[in-house]
Amino acid sequence: MITREGLREEFGKLINKSKFDKQLEFASLLTEYVKPKGIKPIIVGGLSVEIYTRNDYHTHDIDFVSDGWNLFDEILTDLGFDRTQRVWYHKDAEIAVEVPSNHLEGSKDHICQLPTT
Repeated sequence: MITREGLREEFGKLINKSKFDKQLEFASLLTEYVKPKGIKPIIVGGLSVEIYTRNDYHTHDIDFVSDGWNLFDEILTDLGFDRTQRVWYHKDAEIAVEVPSNHLEGSKDHICQLPTT
C-alpha cells in the first residue's frame, strides 16, 4: 500500500523519465494509491493503444474510466496538477490526466492487467 507521502515522493522521481515511462509509472502509482479505497481505474484511450502497440502509437494524456472522480481531483491537485474542466495537467512533469467517465463501455472481459515487476 502506498501512502500519500509515498505517492508524492515517487511522483517526484518521474520528472526525468521518458513520456511513455512517466505516464505508465504514474498510472501505476495512482492505481496502487486508490486501490485500498475500492477504486480500480482502467486505462483507456491513447495510452491503452500505446501499451498495446508497445510504444508505436503515441499519446499526450492518460485517460481513465473510474469511480472516485472527487478523489482524483483531491490527489492530483495535491500533487500540483492544475485542472481545466475534466483534465488535470502537471506542467513540470508534462503529464495530463482525464477521467471522462466512471462507466466502461463494452465488456469487462477485455480488461487485462499488466504484470507487475
